[in-house]
Amino acid sequence: MKIRYVLDTHALVWSVLSPERLGPNALRVMESAGPGELAITSASIMELGRLIDADKIDLNSRRPSDVFEEALAYNTVIPVSLEAAIKAPVLGLPHFDPYDRLIVAEALVLGVPLISKDGNITDSGLVRVVW
Repeated sequence: MKIRYVLDTHALVWSVLSPERLGPNALRVMESAGPGELAITSASIMELGRLIDADKIDLNSRRPSDVFEEALAYNTVIPVSLEAAIKAPVLGLPHFDPYDRLIVAEALVLGVPLISKDGNITDSGLVRVVW
């Protein structure tokens, strides 16, 4: 399968822990996507670890791998590409969040929309956003 969308970190988390928080278009796309059509960047996996460590995500004493195992098996997990790493620092985003920059840059390199609720990303107009 060809990658058709990149997931922002919160889209991944909400798809697993609270799908009712997903926007209607994001939910529709995610439910209809076939195996491998949704990509999760390694930057999102790193951000996920940071959020879990900071107690921003409640896993109810479960191991992260148990909670996210199915989502990570069904979706394509991709390493940050050289092209995205070079592009990320110079993106016209209003903040310097390295995770957002790498996730947006990877969507741009792949030429696919980003599934995200992040208003900073949407307002930047850098990448097509689905929510």
